[in-house]
Amino acid sequence: MKRLSLIKIGVLSALLVMIIPSLLYSQPPEWSGHGNPEQRARNLENLRLLKMMEFLDLSEEQSSQFISRFVAYRKEGREIAESIQKEVDKLAEFLKSENPSENEIRKMVALIDDLREKRHQSINRFHKDIAGILTAVQLGKATVFEERFERELISSVRGFRMKHMPPLEP
Repeated sequence: MKRLSLIKIGVLSALLVMIIPSLLYSQPPEWSGHGNPEQRARNLENLRLLKMMEFLDLSEEQSSQFISRFVAYRKEGREIAESIQKEVDKLAEFLKSENPSENEIRKMVALIDDLREKRHQSINRFHKDIAGILTAVQLGKATVFEERFERELISSVRGFRMKHMPPLEP
């Protein structure tokens, strides 16, 4: 059991070693949204993985299997999300034209729907894949974590910004 805890601490420490230098040596993002969005996205992904592993309390064997599957799942999810955003942007531009073709609009909407379905299938594949690695309790915790992580993160950011933003002048 002691060895298992040392391994978990080692994995978490390695992830922190990757996150902390980028946080310490990068310039803080401006309120206007400037900064390195790719680095912020990587930091968020590392934080997500670190928090999820901590929440699930994985064994050494589970950790190595879970990390590889989780990283692949998140990468696929980002690619699908980028495709959806690209197609939504195209549709938005197309809708600004004088007389957009209804057939073309339907095709574009169908493509976006197909991409959304692909995202849903990716989530289902990931859950089936990790079901073979995790206990029932850990699988339940993973489901709870996925549904709550971003919501709680957004809530925290909103709270932080509200506390640190200057009051509006009348």
